Amino acid sequence: MTRKISRPHTTLSALLTACIGLAGCSSIHSGQRPQQKSATHCSKECRVPASEKRGGDEFARTTSDPIEPLNRVVFAFNDQLLTRFLFRPLAKGTEFLLPKPVLTGFGNFFDNLQTPVRFAGALLQGDLKKTSQETGKLLINSTAGVGGFLKPSDKIPALANVPPEDVGQAFGKWGIPPGPYLVVPVIGPSSLRDLPGRAVDTALSPTFWFGSTAVQVSVNAAWAVEENPKRIKAYEFATRGALDKYIVVREGYTDNRAEAVRR
Repeated sequence: MTRKISRPHTTLSALLTACIGLAGCSSIHSGQRPQQKSATHCSKECRVPASEKRGGDEFARTTSDPIEPLNRVVFAFNDQLLTRFLFRPLAKGTEFLLPKPVLTGFGNFFDNLQTPVRFAGALLQGDLKKTSQETGKLLINSTAGVGGFLKPSDKIPALANVPPEDVGQAFGKWGIPPGPYLVVPVIGPSSLRDLPGRAVDTALSPTFWFGSTAVQVSVNAAWAVEENPKRIKAYEFATRGALDKYIVVREGYTDNRAEAVRR
């Protein structure tokens, strides 16, 4: 069955590329996502002839989903159990207990902490402009921004709204196709190309470098708690009224990743 679903790309961008552990959400990449235009979406319209290429990501828009039945089972687990009974209540509790300025400060801190991931993604693509921008943001936000809790770099036009890069995007720029679509337990949507890219991103993240396991777990837990409320809001808004959440999330994720590689 084909059904038109209004899909705001800004919402799906924030949802599908800034989420950890939500049904249909994935990525260790925090921070601002690239701005995108709204569009009318349906599963049929998302499929175009294989001859149509997408800028730097020279692969057809048709989503390869050979293990869809298994992916749907994992998606249902993420959506019905994790999101409904864990992440949504946690989001409401976090917003009730912590003032918005506190959440914003921690969000800025963790975004600053992920600079090595974005720097490496840009460097692997040979994008020296973005590597210099990421370096400038790190220096300014870590000093004038009080360790990254503030984001004065947003006031500097040359450093504001820098599209984030990651290793999976670099793989795409190298000509590696996305491969089959995958839904991973807890993590959410991915692809055969993005999954190893995410593993490299994780290894590059400073949250992976902290000494003891207890400290690593604590830091990552704090990061997940801070990010959770906005992910839940984005996810619910993007899938509200959809007859098939799986299709909305799948096409939103693959479309967003193609655009990320293209830019």
